[in-house]
Amino acid sequence: MLTITITSLSGGQGKTTSALFLGRLLSRAGLPTLMLDSDPQHNLTTYLGFELEPDQPTLLEFLKKTVAPEDSIYPTLDNDNLFLIPADDQLDTVQDYLSNSGVGATLLKRRLEAVSNIFKVCIIDAPPQRSQICLTVIGAADFLLIPAEASVKGYGSLVRTLDLLNGLRDVGATGADVLGILPFRDRWIGNTQAHESRAAVEGMRDEAGADLVLPSIRESERYKQAINKRTTLSELG
Repeated sequence: MLTITITSLSGGQGKTTSALFLGRLLSRAGLPTLMLDSDPQHNLTTYLGFELEPDQPTLLEFLKKTVAPEDSIYPTLDNDNLFLIPADDQLDTVQDYLSNSGVGATLLKRRLEAVSNIFKVCIIDAPPQRSQICLTVIGAADFLLIPAEASVKGYGSLVRTLDLLNGLRDVGATGADVLGILPFRDRWIGNTQAHESRAAVEGMRDEAGADLVLPSIRESERYKQAINKRTTLSELG
């Protein structure tokens, strides 16, 4: 199972949107795909149309191993290849458990081994803060996809994320490579890129290397429409 963590150490960078569309794309291409919502704000769970009952297991129980792994995994609507380990507000309570476990950064990687022969791909939506949950989802990754808003804030988020990755590599807590940097909400006026967006994307290329910076995602209402209609951009035309 290939595990890709979508991470960026700031809110509003496009993590959940990127995770959602990547998961849909891969699953509809025929790959059994597991989506993992590791953000206590649980936006990915909401976007996938999943409403948790009070007694249903989530990522919290999956990490603590209080239920069988398959009891935390749920099918999604209208897609036989897409599955979800959801999150809810209670996920915040796992921070101390991860911190005290002694293997917090590698714990999720170990837990996912139990389902690695069922799915081809696991897409993890990371929280926007440097936290124990963030550390363990980076520790579980084979690759990181780092969305970063084409702005000063987005550039700063990218720098902090790369610093965290390098720190985890230095202590052997992850072997993840950067799959790509995804400039998000790239603003254009007609055929002219906004000055802040252009400067931010150039800064990303200088920071991470031009080869790692993917084509920009332009600012568009189409993403919200596709999320609300639970479809892909290509299906919207």
